Formats: sequence, structure tokens, C-alpha cells
Amino acid sequence: DATIRGESERYAMPVRITADRLDRNQPNPKTLAAVRRGPREGTLVDVATEPLFITNLLSDLRRSFSADESGYRVDFKPTARLKTIPDEPVSNIRAVETEQTNSTSLVDDRYVVKIYRRIESGLNPEIEIGRFLTDIAGFANTPALLGSIELTGADTRSAVAIVHAFVENQGDAWTLSSVALDRFVEGQSLVATTDTTPAEDEKAAYQRYMMQTGKRVAEMQMALAS
Repeated sequence: DATIRGESERYAMPVRITADRLDRNQPNPKTLAAVRRGPREGTLVDVATEPLFITNLLSDLRRSFSADESGYRVDFKPTARLKTIPDEPVSNIRAVETEQTNSTSLVDDRYVVKIYRRIESGLNPEIEIGRFLTDIAGFANTPALLGSIELTGADTRSAVAIVHAFVENQGDAWTLSSVALDRFVEGQSLVATTDTTPAEDEKAAYQRYMMQTGKRVAEMQMALAS
């Protein structure tokens, strides 16, 4: 818990103590503090994107693990979809550095694991909608929700982490549209030619992408409306 401008906020930070002495000459963003116990020195580090932590998180999710401590309960809640993914050892974990408020890792091109840094009380809409689309509506055109980790206590019911299936992609509709518009403007600025076939072909390709995008959005809204 932290108090900021008079308001109490709660944050999640999985940590561990390493046997390595804190090296102040080589700053590490995962390093939090130096630790001493008698003559032994160590370092307190943030492990939200470390392989061992992610591996244990996925293992606990598969077995629906629960733990009680000091009046709080942590529940690992898998969806039915997780059982369809083979339980294979994790070999590659890559942190997504663009996240600012959460910690996200891509795991073997199979999972996307996100740790919520700021813990907000209440039903998490990302989990609520994802579980409905995955387990109830059976909607296949959003990344499947594989499970969540939730914290409950006398004063809170909060999401701690969420796991989705990884979907290979080549960007998003916004980027695609921006690139298409840039090419269109560039083409218009060039000297006109009698052959407009390439421009028409590119326009037709973009329209097909947008028609498919519109169809998928409509299908998702129909699934939610059910």
C-alpha cells in the first residue's frame, strides 16, 4: 500500500532476494534495494518478467492454485481454453518494454502474461469480457483469455494478473490505415501518369482489410450482445 496526495493506493510487486551484492556502478531497472542479514549481503529485485516467476505463475494457473495469508486470498483461475494448450516447458520469455503501468511478457509465442501494477478494487472488465467471449460466447477472433489471478480480502477484490493466448500479427488497423494514407498522399503529390492501376490495386487491398475489420468488430458486438 502507498499513500499519494492523501489517497491510499495498492500496488503489486513480485520480488525475490538474490545472493548477489548490489552493484551501484551498474544500475538495473529491476533492482530495488540492497539487503543485509548479518554478514550476508544480497539484492532485492523485481521478478515480474523473470522466467522462473512466469513459469511458476503458469504452473499455478494450470492447477487452479489458491493461497491464504494475513486475511487475504489469492486465486489462480484458468479458463477451459488453457487446457487445450499443451503443458510444455517455457523456453523463451520476452518483456514488452512499451508498457508503462503494467508488466507484460510474451512467453514462447504461446502466452501473453500481464501483471497489473496498480491494484484496483472491483470486477476487472478485461477479465469479465475476456472470460465471457472465451468460455461462454466461444468468440474466436479476439485473443483467448487463458486465466487470471485475483486477490480478495475484507477490503478488496482485485485483479493481480491476466494471461491471454498469443496471436501472431502484423500490427493493427490504425497503423495499417496510417501507412495506406501516407502512400495515397505521396502518390497524389507525384506527377500524374496515365497508369493508375497500382494505386487502384492498393486502394482495393486496403478496402478488403477494412471490410474484414468491420466484419470482425460486428461479430464481436453480436457476441457481447448475446
